[in-house]
This record gives sequence, C-alpha cells and structure tokens, in this order.
Amino acid sequence: MEDKKKLIIIGGSVVGLIVVILLITFLISIFKPKYYTYEEFEEKIVEATKEYYKLNPTMLPVSDGEHHLSYSTLVSAQMIKPIEEMLKTGVSCTVDILVTKYGDNYSYIPYLSCPGEYETKELYKAILENNQVVTTGKGLYKENNKHVFKGEVENNYLKFDEDDDDYWKIVKVNPDNTIKIIQLEQTISDTFTWDDRYNEERESNYGYNDFELSRMKDTLLKISSSETVLSDTDKNKLVAKNWCVGKRSETETDKTGAVECSVMSEDNILFGLLTVSEIINASLDPNCVNSVSTSCINYNFITKNKTSTWTLTGATEKSYRVYYYNFAGPKTSSAYTERKLILATNISNRAFYKSGNGTYEDPYIVR
Repeated sequence: MEDKKKLIIIGGSVVGLIVVILLITFLISIFKPKYYTYEEFEEKIVEATKEYYKLNPTMLPVSDGEHHLSYSTLVSAQMIKPIEEMLKTGVSCTVDILVTKYGDNYSYIPYLSCPGEYETKELYKAILENNQVVTTGKGLYKENNKHVFKGEVENNYLKFDEDDDDYWKIVKVNPDNTIKIIQLEQTISDTFTWDDRYNEERESNYGYNDFELSRMKDTLLKISSSETVLSDTDKNKLVAKNWCVGKRSETETDKTGAVECSVMSEDNILFGLLTVSEIINASLDPNCVNSVSTSCINYNFITKNKTSTWTLTGATEKSYRVYYYNFAGPKTSSAYTERKLILATNISNRAFYKSGNGTYEDPYIVR
C-alpha cells in the first residue's frame, strides 16, 4: 500500500515538474524576442511599408521616380518593431527603404546593411560577380561601359519566380546597371503589325516605319499597362525607359547602337523590342558585317529562337520597311506584315538577387 502511495507521489511530482517546465518554456517563448532571418526581415519591411501606405494613402509619392521612407517612420506608426527586436544583429544594422513610382505601380525595396554579416545584393551585382569579362569566345564582354553577352552563351537565363514557366535571357547590363532582358519564347500568341497606315510612297496601306506614329508604339504601351506578360508585382521590378528607335540602312556596319540610339522614343515604356545592332552585336562570326548579314545567326544566342519577331528599327531605304529577325537573322519587310513579338524590357538596378547561376536548370531568380 505504501509502495503504491510512493508511486502516486512520485508520478504526481513528475507530472508537476513537466507542467512547470512547459509553463517556463511558454513564458520564455512569450518574452523572448523572435528573430528573423535577413531575407524574412526584408519581407517584413515590405509588408509593413505596404500596410503603412494603405492606412496613409496621402503619404504615397505623387511623382514618378525614386523616393525614400524612413524605417523609424514605420516604427513610430507601429507597423513594425525596432530593428534590434527583429534581428539578432540588429543593433549594428541600418535600413534604407526605397519607394519607386511608375504610373500607378509602386515598388518597395528595403536596403539592409549589417556590416560583416549581410548586405542586400542587387541582381546586377550577382551577374557581374558570376561572369568574368572575356575578350574572346562566348561570354560577357565589356563595351562602352556596358556588359554584353555574346556568342552561344548558356548562363544568362532568368526567371521572375521559381515556379514560373517563362524564361528570359539577359542581353546586357547597361551603364546605369539596369539589366536588359528578352523573352526566351513569346508569351503572347497574337501577331501584330508594325504599322498599317496608308503610305503615299506605295499608295497603299503598307504603313510607315516612324515609331512615334506607329501601331507598334500603341501595342507596346498597351502591353506595358496590362498584366498580359508579367503581373504588377513582377513589373515593379522593371524600369520604364526611352528606347532606341533610329533607322538604319541595310549596308550599315555599326554594332554599337549609335545609329539606332541617335533617335530615342519620346515616352518611357516598360516593354520594347531589340534593335538590329543588339542582334548582330551578339554574334561572334567575323562575317557578320552589316544589318542583314546572314552570318549573324552564327554563334549568337539571340537568333536561336525560330519565332519571326519585329525589331524597333526601321530601314532608311524605304519608308515602309522595318527590320525583323528569326533563325535566318535580321531582314526587312513591309510594316503592315503581322508577326509575333519577342519582348524586351529592363530590370531595375534596385532589383534583388534571390538565387541561381544563370543556367537553364538554375536560372537567376529576381526578388
């Protein structure tokens, strides 16, 4: 009987001890700060910023461009806790929140700096760090303050999300560190005329190759303002730019872009198309000498796509001729012809690198 009482007492003591341990653990979990990883903390900042502007819409920037929001403003508004309560190394960290406005689209980019521990890395930095500049063979070349991919490169693939089926290819890192990319395949099934207005020279609806007056400009503006190609969330990672829309002759040999970029589009547009110089400059074939050299298809990652797609470049020889390209290289045709579009765009120099090394199996992921 006494043994049974002892067992009951011992059992009760064990249960009591377990209850006390659980209670202590619970209290510790309540009062101990929950620390986040650096990436989680950046996501919390974005969430807090969105909530802040949702509750204070009059504080949203009204002019297009880059603006800044203080982290202390979010703390004062009780949108987020002080850094030292969010990060284990928070006392040594600083945050700069960049707010970018383009039209009705806003993006919120937290720049986190924790010296010796973590630094927010932009995508362009990851690309330049992963690719040694070359002077021969396929790879990344440095030309006129730009970093340009040439040849049949296989490490310039990019996606906006791991689960996304649509791939893009990096064409170059611009002097301002924005990143020009093109679709690997067209995502819009429709075909488009470059222009189909009545042309006096042909006395028919052959169209004109003046970009500012073209149907193509209307098309690109419409695509840019919709979610046809990318969601608004992904479009926030892009930057609208003026595009090179100058005309060139079929015998023109310039590959620097000086000819096309002698005329720039009047509007900043999110989505555009390649120029002829960008296409032929990507080829490593020495016989790729002018605007319509068939040899330009050789050693060229851009012309691997079999889709026949328009460029932004008109031909100087005829007012109704516009360059297009496919697996046969750049050629000209009448502007009224309908073709599919392989779109180009520019990723912001503020876009973050998430993962990847640029291969098809492990593409760069933007965040």
